[in-house]
Formats: sequence, C-alpha cells, structure tokens
Amino acid sequence: MSIVAPRWFIVPLALILGAIAPHPVAADDAAALSPKQAASDFLEQSVASVLKSFRKDTKLLRAELFGEFSAIDAEIASGAVDLTVVTSLFDALRLFQVAMRSEFSDASTEYRDGMKAAVAILNAGGIEYSNWPVGFYFGDGGTSDELRADIESEARKRYDEVTDRLRKTAKRLREHAAIAMQFRLEPSRQYFEFAVAGDPPIAVIYPDAKLSIDIALAASRIGVNDDGMLLLAGNGSDVDGAVDLHITGWTTVLDSSHPTVSNSRWSRVLSALPEAPCSIRVRAGMGTNHGGAVTATISIR
Repeated sequence: MSIVAPRWFIVPLALILGAIAPHPVAADDAAALSPKQAASDFLEQSVASVLKSFRKDTKLLRAELFGEFSAIDAEIASGAVDLTVVTSLFDALRLFQVAMRSEFSDASTEYRDGMKAAVAILNAGGIEYSNWPVGFYFGDGGTSDELRADIESEARKRYDEVTDRLRKTAKRLREHAAIAMQFRLEPSRQYFEFAVAGDPPIAVIYPDAKLSIDIALAASRIGVNDDGMLLLAGNGSDVDGAVDLHITGWTTVLDSSHPTVSNSRWSRVLSALPEAPCSIRVRAGMGTNHGGAVTATISIR
C-alpha cells in the first residue's frame, strides 16, 4: 500500500530551504536577537564582505600587472631590447606595490566601519566592554584575528602568483636577450593594528607603513662585465623625508645615499655596477640617530 501525502502537505523545496537558510542581519534588525548575538552576526558578515572585496580587488590588480608583463614579454621575444627593459618591469612592480598598499588600507577602513556599527549594537544593549563576545577582543582568536590572518593569506597568494610570473619573464630575458635578471618581491602592506578608544568605545585604526625593501631587481648582460643594474624600492616614513641606503658588493661600497620618501615610498636605480653579491641596508631618516633597519641580499651576475 502506498502512502500519498495530501496536497496541502506538499511544500516546494525552495520554500523549505528559504525558511532554514541564514539571512543577513542588518543593524536595524538587531533588536530581533540578543545584543551579543546580533553584534557578533553583524561583525562576521562585515568581515566576510571585507575579505571578499580584498580578494576581488587584488585579483584585478594581478590581472593588470600581468597585462604589463605580457607587453614586456612581447618586446623581449622580438630580441630588440636592452637592459632598460628591466626598468619597465620595475616601474610596473612599483605601481602594483602602491596599489596593494591601498588595498590593505581600504580593508582596514572597511573593518573599522563594520566594527563601529557592531559596537553600537552592543552599546545600545547595555553590554559593557568586559562582557563583549569573542571576536571583539584583539588576540582572542575570534573574528577580528581571523580577518587579519585571512587578509595576509590572500595577499600572499597574489605575491606567489606574481613571483611565478616573474620567473617566466626572467627566463625569457635569458633566452631571447642574453640578460640575467634576479629579483626579490615582498608584500608592500600598510600594516594596521586595531584598538578601541573613546566613550562609548569605537574602533579606530593606527596605520603604519613599515620600513621595507619590497622590490629588488638585479640585471646584467651575460658575458659583459660591469654593466650591472640594481633597482630597489620600499616603504619609508614621510616624517623622516628620506631613508639611509647603504649597498656593498663583495667588500666594495657600491652606494651610500639618501633616497627621498614620497607618499611613504622610496626608490633607487643604479647602473654600471660590477657583477657581485650585493648586501643592502636601509635605515630610517638621514641623521646620526637612525631608527630601525632592514636588510636584503641579491646578486648581480
């Protein structure tokens, strides 16, 4: 005997799924939940939006950079290039680094706005700071810490993709132009730490462009002596106005200069250098009381 459900019992699957599927919690709908749950839900959705935007925007930046690389590769394939082609690569990477820093900054701003709205829900519900939910304290392993880790992970993917692409261009330079190019590329991030201040508490950001050497290109023509190029760039402090740069190759000082910092970036291009492993040191400022220092090594071959 078969059992047939009455017609009134047959409910479309879409209606069932719609009834159980989670729905975004807008700030205006927070009153339907407890203040803690509403604030937590709102922050989680805000953080998810921040990460989604960061992923989308950085993939677009990667695509734009690869377009520049493709144009340069076409020139290399023609065989009619010299060492100045490395300058074109350097310029494209500098623009990419500035754009990536902006993405880090935008992500922190979007996070701040979401946190402020979530904290407002807690304040309206009379929840004191000492009783906020997990995810609102930095270092508790919750939502805020997860965002920081996810942003860093996503950025690392972009840089790994760019590094793989640069290896292909370096190979083309060797094969089609007899130019040996070495490179180092590190994330150019606008680091941000989150803090809570004010009465009532609101989320604020303290952005800081850390001193860095995040681009280093070294190139020379294979079989030609003392024609090496070294192209460097990184973050610096606009307050200091310059960085203290010192480069040695073997035991010879190749450069001792003070590149200007503009919009938190510095750069330096050197040519006619000998083939040698290079040790690079950058310190903040120009005076005798330097701040922190960063170092890097790269070879001109």
